[in-house]
Amino acid sequence: MKRDRRHLPRHFIRGGAAIEFMFCLPLLLLLLIPVVDFARVIQANMIITNLSREGANLASRTAMNPQELMDALAATAQPLDMRANGMIHITRILASRKNGVSSNAVIGQVRWNGGTHAPSAGAWSCGGAGTYWDAEGNCAGFPPLSGAPETDVLSGSLNDGDVVYQVEVFYRFPLLFGSLDLGDFRLPALNPDLYAMTVF
Repeated sequence: MKRDRRHLPRHFIRGGAAIEFMFCLPLLLLLLIPVVDFARVIQANMIITNLSREGANLASRTAMNPQELMDALAATAQPLDMRANGMIHITRILASRKNGVSSNAVIGQVRWNGGTHAPSAGAWSCGGAGTYWDAEGNCAGFPPLSGAPETDVLSGSLNDGDVVYQVEVFYRFPLLFGSLDLGDFRLPALNPDLYAMTVF
C-alpha cells in the first residue's frame, strides 16, 4: 500500500530534505568556489589598474621620491598583499624626433623595492647593457641617450623633448581554486598573473 506524503510525520519530511541537501552540498561548493575566485580576480585587476593610473598621475605631477610614492601606492592596495605578491615599476621616457623619425628613449626606471616578488622574465628589467639596480631601487648606469634602451610606448604621438612616465603594476594572484580536472571534463584555470600599465 502506497502511503500519501501528506500523512507522513513532519520529522520524516525534514530528515529527507537534510539528506538531499547533504548530497547536493559538495556540488554547490564545487560551483561556488570558482565563482568566488573569478570575482576576486576581477577585484584584484581593478585594484592594480587603479594603482597604475594613480601612480602615473602622481609621478608626472609631483616631485615625490619614487620609492615613497610606490610605498604609498602599495599601502592603498588592500586587500592585495603587494609586499608578498606585487611589483611596481616607474619608467621615465623621453621622446625624440630626428629627421622625421620618432624614438622614445628610456632615461630612468625605478623598481619598488618594498616587496619580495621578483621581476618576471617577460618584463623589461634593469640589468642589461651595463645597467643595474642601486640600493634605492633606481636603475643606474644608463648609457648616453644615443645608446639608451628604446620603447615603442606612444610611438609617434609625442613631441620632441616630451617626458612621460610609464607605471607598471604586476601582481601574482593566489587562487583558491586552480583548474579542475575530472578526466574527460576539465575547467580552464584562471591566469594568476595580473598586469596593468598606464602612461601619463
